[in-house]
Amino acid sequence: MHENYKLGIAPSDFIAMLAKGVSGAVPVIGPFVAEVLGAVIPNQRADRFVKFLVAFEERVKKIEVDSGELKARFMSPEFIDIFEEGATQAAKAFLAERREYIAQILTNGLRESELNHLKTKKLLQLLSQVSDPEIIFLQFYFLVQEGAPGEDNEFYQKHQGVMELADNSLGMPIENYQDYEIQKAYLYNLTHLKLLKNDSSGPPSVTYLGRLFLKSILGTATTST
Repeated sequence: MHENYKLGIAPSDFIAMLAKGVSGAVPVIGPFVAEVLGAVIPNQRADRFVKFLVAFEERVKKIEVDSGELKARFMSPEFIDIFEEGATQAAKAFLAERREYIAQILTNGLRESELNHLKTKKLLQLLSQVSDPEIIFLQFYFLVQEGAPGEDNEFYQKHQGVMELADNSLGMPIENYQDYEIQKAYLYNLTHLKLLKNDSSGPPSVTYLGRLFLKSILGTATTST
């Protein structure tokens, strides 16, 4: 048990004490930190969690199973475990799309009469390791792999700001080289996680795991938006 609970201190009081101590130790930024710790972060997380629950609810309502069976699935130790993981991620999720992804993975788990706990939890863990730009890159290469016309397709045009590689030719500003390396790091991470595979004869290809991951967060094997 956490020490502040042993002492009978409520979490909100503990945060207030911590914020007060920070304010005294660093008087310039202390008041800002105190406000962030005491109100901004808790309020933001609560708001994100509620929005996630709304997205989750909309999906769960479409599951064709009686309420007793749905409750049994939801209250199983295996589902509670992945719900806790999803809820933790959702509270930190800055973008609505990521909260939708989490809701979709959890809904997929509820749809199954026998939850594949390890598989579902692994997909949630993969989501926590992949950034939003990396998901865009993964979707793009899937579309190319399925025959979409590369940089001329609608998806690329919509996300060109993320996908267009920075010019790293000789004589460019240092910021260009830095942006280029960040973009390459996106692709490296996707490859490292076995979602993408490099192909010496063409663009990277999405692996079987990558396809499963996209299907789990999008609810479909393909996307064009």
